[in-house]
Amino acid sequence: MIWLRIGTPTGQWRSGTEAELRYALDGFKDEARPRKLLFYVKAIRNGQSRQPGADDFIAELYDLGLPQRFRSASDLRRMLVEHLAEALRSF
Repeated sequence: MIWLRIGTPTGQWRSGTEAELRYALDGFKDEARPRKLLFYVKAIRNGQSRQPGADDFIAELYDLGLPQRFRSASDLRRMLVEHLAEALRSF
């Protein structure tokens, strides 16, 4: 889940979150695992700003078709239940 921060830079990546995504994508390309990545992006409100680099990272996720946006806890709960159920059916 991404909101205002994407984590601490690792030296190679903008954050540990980005590093984990890159490792997961490499694993999928090499071994078709994981089958499903679930990324959720919380909308920002007026006056809020994201950590430098976060918007670029989120844009890259959208280019890959990965994230879903949510505005409230109930939105996230509904999407998470649907997506987990879908992921479990694929096993």
